[in-house]
Amino acid sequence: MLESLRKMHVLKMQDEAVDQVDAMNRSGCLAVAPAHQRETTKISAVIDGMGEGVALTDERGGIVDVNRCFATMAGLSRADCIGQPLTKFYPASLSAELEQVADTFQRSSDGQTYTKDAVRIFDLDAILRLQPIYTSDGFAGMVYNIVDVSPLVSERRRAQAASRAKSDFLANMSHELRTPLNHIIGFTELVLDQNVGELNGVQAEYLTDVLTSGRHLLSLINDILDLAKVESETLALQPKTFDLTQLLSNSLVLIKEKALKHQIRLRFDPPPFVINMLADECKIKQILYNLLANAVKFTPDKGEVELSLCLSERSLQSGSEMAMPANFDPPNDTAAWVCLRVRDTGIGLDATDMDRIFRPFEQVDHSSERRYEGVGLGLSLSQQLVTLHGGRIWAESPGKDQGSCFYVTLPRKVAPVAPYDDGVGKGNEDDTGC
Repeated sequence: MLESLRKMHVLKMQDEAVDQVDAMNRSGCLAVAPAHQRETTKISAVIDGMGEGVALTDERGGIVDVNRCFATMAGLSRADCIGQPLTKFYPASLSAELEQVADTFQRSSDGQTYTKDAVRIFDLDAILRLQPIYTSDGFAGMVYNIVDVSPLVSERRRAQAASRAKSDFLANMSHELRTPLNHIIGFTELVLDQNVGELNGVQAEYLTDVLTSGRHLLSLINDILDLAKVESETLALQPKTFDLTQLLSNSLVLIKEKALKHQIRLRFDPPPFVINMLADECKIKQILYNLLANAVKFTPDKGEVELSLCLSERSLQSGSEMAMPANFDPPNDTAAWVCLRVRDTGIGLDATDMDRIFRPFEQVDHSSERRYEGVGLGLSLSQQLVTLHGGRIWAESPGKDQGSCFYVTLPRKVAPVAPYDDGVGKGNEDDTGC
């Protein structure tokens, strides 16, 4: 609508007005002139009342009119603006670029509107547009448009600062908690190993509970720390080449004990060859552990958890695209992507759960009396780490109590990602190892 108003205003004032007045003079229809004048005045009033700065130029780039908002932005009266070259009101950083655009408008008959975001002009954060005006006679001038977005930019900066402050607080808090907790775990292990004397059955049982709880709390703190570092963009990838098949097998070992305790069958048919992958091995291992641990946690006794993979020439978008080969062929250069699937026979997911479970502190069982431990950080952190690798993670399920499948698709070669250097989280590197 704004574009139409501008064009109508200029066409009527710069072209049609002269032609119609001449025609009315020749035909004696001068009574029509007041109606035309009222229409032009109405359009001018609309543009003048707009909340964005507008300047109109002639074909030589001289300003022929501005609205009140433009004059206010420039700190001048309308009269002081009219007659000035438009180049006087270009931001210094874009002056050469805008002059080139204007020159292109003059030499062309179909120039496209130039738009630039995040521009500093008149001490404002603004969106700047320069649009050509063409009539039947060719290039007739330009519309220079300045949209003040300073309030939005300020609000965004405040939100970013608050988010970084939160992440910084979480990172520092996590480290302050993790240091003494590591001491508690270490000394508990020392006593349980009976390095300082024998223990009776009750003492060993209580200390085992302390050790189990301490390790669970440490795992939670590490997840909070990693999530805070991802959100504050201080977590860097450290890619190296590793055997993905071996990593998958090792990941199953980490949950084997818990699966045996609940008589859950673990299935994985590894390919009979090495699948080299260039990525952050520790982060991939963390993603797999979170998915496998979740699968075991939400699968009832005597259930099944299956880990599988396939290679693809492209990133997959749904589970139905994942071909599970009976016999693997060795990977070649065209197999640029790997897709992993963790399938379980657990409690399943509703359609409304598919996106919600990837939000921080969310779980499938979100009732007030949850049956499952954990605070709901694993999937959120996994999604962040997958995204950091340039991949995608999603869930599929037929419904409640019908099991679920979690898919991760990742490029086999990941470029290093340096942390964003804004001072947040400095000195808070993770020292727990892979």
